[in-house]
Formats: sequence, C-alpha cells, structure tokens
Amino acid sequence: MKKNYSSLLQRLAGICTKTLDFEFSQVRPFGQNLLGLLGLETLNNNTHYTKFVNQILEDGMLAFFQKYPVLGRLVATAVNFWVEFTAEFIERLVVDRTDIERTFNEAIAPFSQNKVAKIQASISDSHNRGRTVILLTFESGLQLVYKPKDLGLEVVFNQFLDWCNQHSDLLDFKVIQVLERDGYGWVENVEQLPCVDQAAAKRFYQRSGMLLCVLYALRATDCHYENLIANGEHLVLIDMETLLHHEPNLIEDSPLTQDLETTATRQFWDSVLRTGLLPRWDFSGDRSVAYDISGLGSTDPRLSRRKVPRWQNINTDNMHLLPELVTVPIAKNVPFLDGVALSPNDYQQQINDGFEQMYRFLMAHKDFLLSRQSLLSAMQN
Repeated sequence: MKKNYSSLLQRLAGICTKTLDFEFSQVRPFGQNLLGLLGLETLNNNTHYTKFVNQILEDGMLAFFQKYPVLGRLVATAVNFWVEFTAEFIERLVVDRTDIERTFNEAIAPFSQNKVAKIQASISDSHNRGRTVILLTFESGLQLVYKPKDLGLEVVFNQFLDWCNQHSDLLDFKVIQVLERDGYGWVENVEQLPCVDQAAAKRFYQRSGMLLCVLYALRATDCHYENLIANGEHLVLIDMETLLHHEPNLIEDSPLTQDLETTATRQFWDSVLRTGLLPRWDFSGDRSVAYDISGLGSTDPRLSRRKVPRWQNINTDNMHLLPELVTVPIAKNVPFLDGVALSPNDYQQQINDGFEQMYRFLMAHKDFLLSRQSLLSAMQN
C-alpha cells in the first residue's frame, strides 16, 4: 500500500497558510506587498522568497512555532489526530479482511495476492477528531468506501429500497452493499457512469422521481449534488445521515421564530423542495452570486458561493493570497448521454411519473409500512 500523506499536508497547509503569508510579507519590501494586494504584476524574482524559506527551515521551524505557540499546538494536535485515525483505519482493515471478502464477493485473502493499491483520503468533511471518508482501490480493481461513523441507517435504507424492489412492479432501485461494524463500516463504491441511450436516460429520471418520493416520505433534507451519484440509469444516494430529519421546536421569541413560522416557509418545509433534490436557486451571503447545488440540478459549471483564497505567483517574491471566484465543474450527480450533460428540465414528465408511481405504491402499503414489522420501524433509533 502506497503511503499517502496528502490529506495531512492539506490539513496542515490550511492551518498555517495565513500565518505564513503574514510572515512572508514581513521580509519583502512594503511596496511589493501593496502591488500584490492590488493584483498588479512585478518582476517574478525569488530572492526574498528563497531567503524566507531558508530562514524558517534553518531551525526546523522552531522559532516560528515559538512565536506562534497556539499555532504550534494546533499543528501538533492535527498530526496526532491523523496518526490516530490512520492507525485505527489500518487495524480495522486487517481485522475485517475476511468479512470484506465474504460481503463483497472478492477473493482478497491473503494480503500478498491483492494489496490495497491506492487510497484517497479526505473525500468528505472531517468529523470526530479529523476522521474522514476514505476510498480504497485494491489491486484486483475492487473499490470500497470506508466510513468512520455508524452505518445503521444506511443498512436499513438499502434494505428498504430492496423491499420496494421485491414488492412492486416499478423500476428497480440500485441497492448498495454495506458491511456494518460498531461505529464504522465498509460500503460498495458507486461510480459515475453515463446512460447508454435515450431510453436509459428516461428511466434515470423516472427513478429519480421515485427516489424523490421516498426521500420526501422519509422527511429527508440536504440531498445536494455531493450526496448523489449518477450511476448509469440509477440516481444513488450515498449519504443518508439526514433521513428522518428532526424538526426542533423554536425557542419562544427567538429572532428566527418569526421568519420560520411564515406560511411560505411552512409550505416549503412541507413540500418536496425540502429534500434538496429538485433544482432551486440559492444565493451567496452578499446576494451577488446565484448557484444551484441540488441533487438533480447543478448541470452547468457555476461560480462558487464565495471567493476562495488562492496563491498567486507561487515560489516567487510576488507570492500572495488573493481571493477569487472559482468555477466548479459538473459533479458526479449529473447524468450524461453521448458525452452531453442531461438536464431535468427536459425530463419533467418522467420525474412526475416516477414520483406518482412510488407515491401510489407507498400508499397502497401504508398499513404495513406503519406496522412494527416494517423496516421503517428499524429506523426509529
């Protein structure tokens, strides 16, 4: 298994960036700093940059962290968390090796015949002392997703989709294999794949309508573009943590109470729009940028919600941070046909049909679904 420290490096860079930028600004002429802030070009020498790098590395950054002890403690904590998380992941991989082979029908044993060839860390937000989702690729080609959190809800949700497949004559949902462990688990990787023809594209959007109905019935939220993948003619939800989303009572006389109790807001949260699956406009904090991050939208490259600090003139005396609007590429939630990204605007009838078919199916089985024998009862905890 190749060593992969890129996630740690990215984390440490994020922690230290602003301080290092400030320190570098102290060793070069003020005029050069001003020109950099104004975005004006000067000669790209590296005299001051080389001097700064040599100076800060001369004592292994000791003087730097003595000057910024809180930053030093934060860096040390981030490193400790990374070591803790990495060791925990490797131990779990070793312990679960046989069960992974059995669950995912892959002849993995022994290590010498099928090693982990590639690891992609930090493919999710970090939680719980810096833990993130990891994508593993084995030499055999098998890809698994390691999730360091409880996967009980993902197991039951996929069982529910399988139950729908078994008890209806509708298009089938894609059911993901999950190996659940205590507080973590291993999940089948879902690849973004194009639709093979126009008929498959129509089925994709019909299934999307069916999935929308299920998520609406389960009071799901946050089904944005990063939480869904277009897998051929299937739209697959890969993060189920906001199913059965809670609705806390607002504190009386809270500043939010008046806004959230308006008729329009109540109607919105009681509609299919609450899922985040259907296209809709959101706006940046200063209202200057409109964007769509919905699960079925975001079909065109768009500007991000905020300016992102980016290094300019890297490794030169003119190196500085400058905020800029970045263009976000089309994500994995968007289906393709013949190399062209599809839009839900062209398949509204299929989405409506799929929603209605699934709605009628759920209503026909309402009594069972609300009984103790239903898989939905397993979701309550």
